[in-house]
Amino acid sequence: ALAAEAGRYDVMVAREFFIHQNRETARTVLRLAKYLLRAGGAIYADFYYQTGDGGVTYDATDSIDTHNSSAGFHFTLLDVNLLAKETGLMVESEVIEHKEMRRFVTFRA
Repeated sequence: ALAAEAGRYDVMVAREFFIHQNRETARTVLRLAKYLLRAGGAIYADFYYQTGDGGVTYDATDSIDTHNSSAGFHFTLLDVNLLAKETGLMVESEVIEHKEMRRFVTFRA
C-alpha cells in the first residue's frame, strides 16, 4: 500500500511530534517521510534543543521511556545533522525558539 504513495507528497509537517522521539525512532519516521516525499519536498519538524523544562527529558541517543510516553528527547544540531545524513535528507534551515526550547528544522528531500 505504501508503494502507491511513494513520491506523492510535497510537504510533511511534524509539529510537537519529534520532541517525543529518540534518534532511532526519528530516523525511522524520517526514512518513511523521505520515501513518501517528491524530490525537493520539505519536512518541517521541531525538536527539544535542551533539557530543563520541568518534564522528563532525555538525550536523543537514549532509549524510549516505556513508562512515560510523554517523555521528551533533546537534539543537538549535530544530532539533527546525523539524522539528515542517515536518511538522505538535507538540513535546509534551523531556528532556535528559546521560549519553547525548540529547534525548528526544515529538511529537504
